[in-house]
Amino acid sequence: MTDDTGTPRQMTRRELLDLREASWRRRLRGASLAAEADLKPQYTEQAVTVLGHFYARYDATVLGRWPACVVAGMAGVAATRYQGGTYWPALWDVAGVQRSANDQTAWGQAFLHSVEFLGMPAFPELPLHYVGPILMHAGIPTYCLGDYFRLLLRRRQHDPGMDAESFLAWSTAPGREVRLAELDVPASRFLTRGGDYALDVVDRCLDLLDRLQDPDPDLDGILLPARIIEAGRREASSYGLGRDHPPNAVHQRTSNAQRRPRIALDPYGAGVQVLLPAVGEAPDGVATWRVVADGEPVTVRSRAQWVGSAEAAPETTHPLPRPVRTVHVSLLGKDLVSELQVVEPTDPILFFADDGRRLPAILPLPPDHVWILQPADRDLTVTGDLRVTMEMPAP
Repeated sequence: MTDDTGTPRQMTRRELLDLREASWRRRLRGASLAAEADLKPQYTEQAVTVLGHFYARYDATVLGRWPACVVAGMAGVAATRYQGGTYWPALWDVAGVQRSANDQTAWGQAFLHSVEFLGMPAFPELPLHYVGPILMHAGIPTYCLGDYFRLLLRRRQHDPGMDAESFLAWSTAPGREVRLAELDVPASRFLTRGGDYALDVVDRCLDLLDRLQDPDPDLDGILLPARIIEAGRREASSYGLGRDHPPNAVHQRTSNAQRRPRIALDPYGAGVQVLLPAVGEAPDGVATWRVVADGEPVTVRSRAQWVGSAEAAPETTHPLPRPVRTVHVSLLGKDLVSELQVVEPTDPILFFADDGRRLPAILPLPPDHVWILQPADRDLTVTGDLRVTMEMPAP
């Protein structure tokens, strides 16, 4: 900043917060979580330090003048400095504030009022009235990233075709909380409640791990915070990625993801079915699938048009004539098993896109035509307008 003569002058604390507020308010108003704005930690911590100065000089009401700085700063400290259930001491260290219960209440209320002002979710249902929402807006804190990446690596080893959607479906299905038990609470809560943003973060992390298979990875375009990239590098190195993999391994997940079995809907025919993808390296052009639905095994074969040729075995399907909880699918000659969640007894409702593609239950429904499958003896509760355009019989 310069004065009227063009001579540089030092920015005041108030000017700094005003500058950050103007920039961050626009970015946060378009985000569901503060972490989506991907602000630099040195800037968010600087904002907390200045807020702490004004808080000590005046009182808690001064925090309301810069709501975007409050949200970005407090969530930023949570992202980088949270450790094993402890948040407030780290905030006080950055803000230079005396530690007391009154201060927690003042800053916690300022955070909740600020997210409300910005039109962001306050997560009132979370335990720990203040810390719960703050950590939720932080995304996955650095402290939790090691366990998170190790879980991703183990799951991908078991299911190389795993994508972000299938990982979240596996890890967050009702009654499957134990699958995230190894994660610290902020990480597991982010995966189960983070919606579209959680899906986006997991997808980018899987892309990062794919690229790290290359000894000299190109990380341009990853669009993840530096702290997440560094944690991914560290865990990938411990896992042995990047040492014995071919240079084109970066493309592995894309091709594998296309070959992953899925649950789909044929609304005009078979109803709910298992979609078994084409297999390009099937012996004699024949792919033999083993489909186990709630413990009942079935063998399904897919044959190329010309038996014995190098032609791929085509895509095929296996209908599910009754509601089942889980389907396990394996391909003869491969050790890998795909576990597909179908109907959860505690929440027995399925959503499909107009083209029959399964829609993940953890995400909001798209503003488009969707197929909804529900038990005939249960009513559907809808917020907003629902217009039924067609009804079809289904198992």
